[in-house]
Amino acid sequence: MKRENENISVITLVMEAIPIGIVSGTAIVLYRKMLAYIDIIRTLTFSDIDITKAILILISAAAIGLLISLIIKVLPESGGSGVPLVLAEANDKADMSPWKVIVGKFLGGGLSNLSGLSLGLEGPSIQIGAVMGKAVGFLSPNGMNKRWRLTAGAAAGMSAAFGAPITGVIFALEEMHGYFSPVLIVPCMISASIADIISKLIFGLEPVFTFKLIDRLPFNQYIWVICFAAFIGLIGVIFNHLSIIMMDLFDKLKIPSFIKPIVACIIAVISGFYFYQLLGGGHHLLSHLPYENLSVLTIIVLLVGKIILTTIASASGAHGGIFIPILCIGGLGGALFANVLISFGLIDPNLLINFIFLGMVGIIAGVIRSPLLAIVMVTEITSSFTYVLAFTIVSVVSYVAAELTSCKPLYVALMERSGLSH
Repeated sequence: MKRENENISVITLVMEAIPIGIVSGTAIVLYRKMLAYIDIIRTLTFSDIDITKAILILISAAAIGLLISLIIKVLPESGGSGVPLVLAEANDKADMSPWKVIVGKFLGGGLSNLSGLSLGLEGPSIQIGAVMGKAVGFLSPNGMNKRWRLTAGAAAGMSAAFGAPITGVIFALEEMHGYFSPVLIVPCMISASIADIISKLIFGLEPVFTFKLIDRLPFNQYIWVICFAAFIGLIGVIFNHLSIIMMDLFDKLKIPSFIKPIVACIIAVISGFYFYQLLGGGHHLLSHLPYENLSVLTIIVLLVGKIILTTIASASGAHGGIFIPILCIGGLGGALFANVLISFGLIDPNLLINFIFLGMVGIIAGVIRSPLLAIVMVTEITSSFTYVLAFTIVSVVSYVAAELTSCKPLYVALMERSGLSH
């Protein structure tokens, strides 16, 4: 992105960033709380299922899909993850209505989660945060320009979603601007920090994922880290290709737009009857993955299922992001790779968690093509500050492996497909 006039006082930056952080952080906390309650409702709904209850759930899923379609039709700016639209507006290719996005995301995001679609909260959080920043700008028309407000709001949204302020700042600057500047860093850090404080006041100080490393990976086994990085990078490429293929398939089958969320909801529910762990973004599955003692076959089924369900949900246009699902996919890829090595006696079983972490890093680098974001994000959300070297190796190798395939980063591909590329 072209650099803009940066002649603006620090006081102005601070005074505008504070309310952006407050309103964005508060909105995302409310969004997270809503989704947490819906998770409980969905879990209770899927307990003790018989034939009658299964039929009722399927009918309800179709009804929820129809409601999601109506919301997308009335409030189209709220559909999908919202991140490509935020990036487009940062490049003057779109103009989002704050109230339409907020209303649509809360209603649609809640319904998508209730039906168990494999989507996360971070995309909506980024979009909600961005439009909150834009809305705050109306109170101070002579301060920061719209792009800076969008950026500060997006940073706050990402921060509140994951409890990771540095991740929010890096995402906003790396993805939305492509360069770092003090006049961008200052408001982003302030808004992200305030949003994180609000988030931690409600959800506590624990990181998003609370499992800890048991042992460090010995240097003489770093060859497996390099091999794994290439493996998880290629999984990222497969995910990106399948995401676009699924959208093209919906189009080739001439499935009407309002039917797509219905199809996605029904498929998700049917999958949930057999593997409930696949429903939702995947936070619960990823959090329990190190302790489940799953077989290689089960992990493969969950990995393939998560990829397919996430690409279907994303292609349907339903409200939700992909960060948590791809983190889950990366964790499953790490568990698969580690279990194969463990079965041949090549690594200690205690290193399973290490490879789950490495998978989370590698998949972000491979899918979104942001290696720095991948390292910082997983470091923050897992509090694994002593494992940066391994994270860096995986991130770089995964990034290079994905780049060598000529597969475009997912958000770039989605923007091009939507005609929003710059």
